[in-house]
Amino acid sequence: MTAKGRALYDRLLAAVNGAASVASDGPRARDYALELGRQFKAFPDDFGTLRREKLAFFRYFPTAKGLSCAGDLSLPCTIESLVEAGYVRIEPIVYEDFLPVSAAGIFRSNLGEEGRNNFAERANQKAFEEALGAAVVDELALYAGAEASSRTTTLKLLRLRDEPTADDTQRL
Repeated sequence: MTAKGRALYDRLLAAVNGAASVASDGPRARDYALELGRQFKAFPDDFGTLRREKLAFFRYFPTAKGLSCAGDLSLPCTIESLVEAGYVRIEPIVYEDFLPVSAAGIFRSNLGEEGRNNFAERANQKAFEEALGAAVVDELALYAGAEASSRTTTLKLLRLRDEPTADDTQRL
């Protein structure tokens, strides 16, 4: 997710968790699942919309159709129109959360209410990096770079120029 996508996700999840009539476990778990479904209708569930609305990062690849026309000056001139015309395909960049957030959520759920509040107050990147003994990579910058690099490479393979737009700089 981009910062914009993560903000939408977090806002929707907070709305679910803030609903007084739901609980993620126990007798009200069904209500929780229903509330999740209601709230997350506002979150797009297809790659095209996620990409167009800049909610997620994607890699770009030239298609066989695109490569067969490489250098043709009549090709569409924007990455959007190249994707729509089938000259370029997209693939989402998947966030590989192997431990920190998922495990933290599991551990936090086992702490009880007081432990959960204490855990949330003490969780921060600086403390994590100090304990780790190394800086943590900014995943948004990493994924934005991967997206930009794949777009540039794709356009080079199609023998087209990549001209960044104002939207590209706002994505971070």
